[in-house]
Amino acid sequence: MQITSLWNDSLRLGVTDIDDAHRAMFEALSSLAAIDDAGFGTAFSRFIDTVEKDFREEEALMETLNWDGLHPHRAQHARVLGVLHKADAHVQQGDLALGREAVTAMPGWFMSHLAADTALVRAMEGAIAAHSKVE
Repeated sequence: MQITSLWNDSLRLGVTDIDDAHRAMFEALSSLAAIDDAGFGTAFSRFIDTVEKDFREEEALMETLNWDGLHPHRAQHARVLGVLHKADAHVQQGDLALGREAVTAMPGWFMSHLAADTALVRAMEGAIAAHSKVE
């Protein structure tokens, strides 16, 4: 599967940090899909660390906005992280199949999660617009 070919400008949400993180995820997934078995375990763990960091930053933004979509959005993050951590446990024991499967499944998860990220961006835009009216 050529994962990078799934990223395109139509997936941009208009917030540079979020768009950059999404694009970087696709690039990392593409690298993971192509990496040999010897390097997969370390790269997969590093990928999970990056996803966790991105999710923490996004959730901090949601908290700052006091966004009403925080809890379901956070739950989506928790579910995907649970799957990634379960796969990583297998990968670190030498069974790469679940990790490779997770890499293949992530773009599909992302596409379904994009609606939640779009709602977050709309909330950000609304907060900026409200702030501008106050000034």
